[in-house]
Amino acid sequence: MRTCKQSNQINDESSLINKVKHLTSICKDIHLSSIDYDFHPHSSVTHFVYYENSFYTFLCPHAEHTGNLINHPRTSFMLKVNEEHHIAPGNVKQISLKGTARTVDREEDLHDLIIDRYMFKYGNQYLSTLKESDFILFELIPLSPN
Repeated sequence: MRTCKQSNQINDESSLINKVKHLTSICKDIHLSSIDYDFHPHSSVTHFVYYENSFYTFLCPHAEHTGNLINHPRTSFMLKVNEEHHIAPGNVKQISLKGTARTVDREEDLHDLIIDRYMFKYGNQYLSTLKESDFILFELIPLSPN
């Protein structure tokens, strides 16, 4: 990851990783962007979990992002603190990251581990949906801040 060139500048990689970890602890959603087959942008908000420097999200197989990320795995996503969180002045309130996406097969041990982390973060109401449905797990691997 390179340094961030935003108003709240982050000057080194370890500082960036610490800011990302802090924001992932208080943010429930990421703003996800992808491009379609005509290279038009698409964005939406989705739940995520953060594990070993990657972001993971489940998407419906019929969702626009799903086809977009499979066909064009380059993506960007943003962590942004919601208004209900009180952040001290000068602290980073959002970080945008560029990355690549890959699907995580159900047979991978990682798939069940991420479901467990989802349950811990969002509650058990998602358990049957994620284990028994055709939702696709994507790993979003950050490359650098925007």
